[in-house]
Amino acid sequence: MKQKNSKKTFIVIISTITVILVLYTLIGIYENRTGSIRSEFTFKVTENEAINVQGIVFRDEYNKKGKTNEAIILGNVSDIYSPVVSDGESIAKGDTIAYVFDSESQLEAYEEITKLKKEVDNLTKLQDKENIEYLDVNLLNSEISNVVSEYVKICDENHLSSIDSVVTEINYKIASKQIIAGKKLNFSSDIEKLSRKIKKLNKKIKEKKEIKAPFAGYFVSHIDGYESLCKYSDISENGISPDNVEKLLSQEIKSSEKAYGKIINQHSWFFVFNMKFTDSSKLKLKNSVTVDFPEKGIENVPMTISSINRDGNKVAVVLKCMTMNEDLLGLRIENAKVNISNHTGCKINSDALKSENGVVGVYVHSGNIAIFKPIEVLYSADGYVVAQPLILNEEKNNGGAADSSHTLKPYDKIILKGRNLYDGKVIS
Repeated sequence: MKQKNSKKTFIVIISTITVILVLYTLIGIYENRTGSIRSEFTFKVTENEAINVQGIVFRDEYNKKGKTNEAIILGNVSDIYSPVVSDGESIAKGDTIAYVFDSESQLEAYEEITKLKKEVDNLTKLQDKENIEYLDVNLLNSEISNVVSEYVKICDENHLSSIDSVVTEINYKIASKQIIAGKKLNFSSDIEKLSRKIKKLNKKIKEKKEIKAPFAGYFVSHIDGYESLCKYSDISENGISPDNVEKLLSQEIKSSEKAYGKIINQHSWFFVFNMKFTDSSKLKLKNSVTVDFPEKGIENVPMTISSINRDGNKVAVVLKCMTMNEDLLGLRIENAKVNISNHTGCKINSDALKSENGVVGVYVHSGNIAIFKPIEVLYSADGYVVAQPLILNEEKNNGGAADSSHTLKPYDKIILKGRNLYDGKVIS
């Protein structure tokens, strides 16, 4: 009995294995003929084509007179001074850029006076809001939310030089809301106390020397030693050679000059870098690009290609920028991403690309039919391309209109895997 049961069990096992093998063979034969279909949807994207470079910034900060660069306003090593203007601020010839004091205590008194004067101005402005008769509460709430978001962003990006003005603005908005709620604001006693402090501190400052701007431009407090290495006019007229770019980037510069600051004479400035000749084919003179400086948190700075100088396999590129602000004035040797162009089209997995009769395209799963749709690849990246439809002459009917059934569209179901595909093939 046991022997019969064992025999039956053995037969069942063998039969099951046989059925599995037969099914597996049939599936293999089917897949070999038709191929298993794997697909995904395409969608419309805009991709930046970018080049990563290391470059150096040059501004018009070399104004030589005799043996001195007048753009750098030099002072004595022992000078005790305080700047009057901020980095990036536009100044006229003869404007005061700094005060020089006889002692540290006078400097401290002056800086305290400056701080107290700002507080008086802020309180005076807040008190003036008592005259406001009507405010849109909803608009005010929205403005408070926006300025608080700006404050958070400034803190995150460490742009602390502009934080005072934002805090003041927050105070204005909150004071306005208090006024709407019926609260009376009176800062007269606070203003009076601060004014008395200012008067007392003024007595400590016997005399201060004014440092004047020798010409008009943009003020920068930092001297880094690169100011006299390369003339703005030379780059503007002739560009720069790849060898000179390499030398400038490799030089170790130490600024030992004691200076109150420097003046940038021109609003425009240059960013220069080297790149391989094979990577430079898409750069054209006068074309516009945008540049990101990721390490400084600066994005989409608009620039124009000013010059392209080739030496063998190396190309020196000069980009000209007409935008000036405090953050940009702090740039010198930087890693950057140069965004050459934008490409808008359908994003397609590289595995889906096929070539039929010398035409690149993709197969689209439409209903239960595979349709070949020709494409023009605009941009290639790792694992995908951005493409647009390619309309072939033979795809036009007698009326001259394109056959839209073979035109690639966003959300088409692109076939990534499938054997023996051809246009019009019935698939499951």
